[in-house]
Amino acid sequence: MADQETLKKSPSQEKYGKVQSAIKILFLVLFVGWIFIWIMVPTNIERNKWLPQIRRETNSTYYGIEGASFLIYTSPFLLMAVLGCVYLHIAKKSNDSNMESCNVSKLDVAICKRPVLVKGPLGIVSGTELAFLLMFIALLIWSFAKLLHNGFVKITPQLAAKDGQTIFYLFLVDRYIRFLQSRHQVRLVSARVLPCEAIELNFSKDHGLTYNPTSVMFINIPSISKLQWHPFTVTSNSNLEPEKLSVVIKSGGTWTQNLYKILSNDSAIDRLSVSVEGPYGPASTDFLRYSS
Repeated sequence: MADQETLKKSPSQEKYGKVQSAIKILFLVLFVGWIFIWIMVPTNIERNKWLPQIRRETNSTYYGIEGASFLIYTSPFLLMAVLGCVYLHIAKKSNDSNMESCNVSKLDVAICKRPVLVKGPLGIVSGTELAFLLMFIALLIWSFAKLLHNGFVKITPQLAAKDGQTIFYLFLVDRYIRFLQSRHQVRLVSARVLPCEAIELNFSKDHGLTYNPTSVMFINIPSISKLQWHPFTVTSNSNLEPEKLSVVIKSGGTWTQNLYKILSNDSAIDRLSVSVEGPYGPASTDFLRYSS
C-alpha cells in the first residue's frame, strides 16, 4: 500500500488559515443576524421598540431619512460581500489550491451542489438552492401571517376613522372572499306564495347547521341580479325543523317584486338557482328588550 503524501502548512499559511476561519465565523454570525432581522420585521417589537430607537440614532444629516433602513437591511449584506472579497484575496495569497485541506473543502462544496431534484418543474435543483427556497417560503408565510395579525385583527373604531382607506381595502378583500365562498348554489326545496304579495322559500340544510332565532341570511338570485344580495330574517327553527331552513319575503322593492312574479309561475321553481350566505345572528337574543 502506497504511503499517502502529506503536505504541511507553512507558518504564513497557518496564519492565513486562522484569518479565514475567523472570517467564516463572522460571516456566519452576520448572515444569521440578517435572517433574524427579517424574522423580526413583522413583529410589534421591531416596529414599536427597535425601529423608532434606530431612527432616532440615525436621524442625522449624513444618513438622512433612509439611514435606519440602510443600517438594518443593507449594511449587513454589504459587509458580508466585503468579507467574501477579503476571504478570496487571502485564499489566493495562501495558495490553498496545493494543499490537502482545499480538497476537503472542495468535497464539502460538491456535496452542497449535489442535485436533489432533477425532473421537477424548476429543473435541476441542488440541496443548497432547495434550502434557500424553503427558507424564503417560510419567511414569506411568517411575515404575511404576522402582518395580518398585527394590522387587521385588532381593528377599533378609532383606527377605522384614522385609516379609512386601509379599512376600505379590507372591506373589498372581505367582500371578495365572501363572494368566492357563496358561489355554490343551494337546493331550493319548495316555494309558497302567501297572501299580501309575500313568498316563503324553503331550503334544504344539513342536520349539523344550527342557528339562533331572528338570524339573518343573505340571498342572491342570479336570474334577477348577479350582484345584489338581500338580507332576510330566518323564520324556521333549527331544533324543530332540522332538515329545512325557511325565510319569508315581502314584495316591496324591484328585486322582491321580480322574485314574486317568477315564483307565481308554477314551473319556475324547478329552474330557479339560488345562492345563500349565512345565517348570521347574535350569540344570544335579549327578548326582554322588546315589549310583549
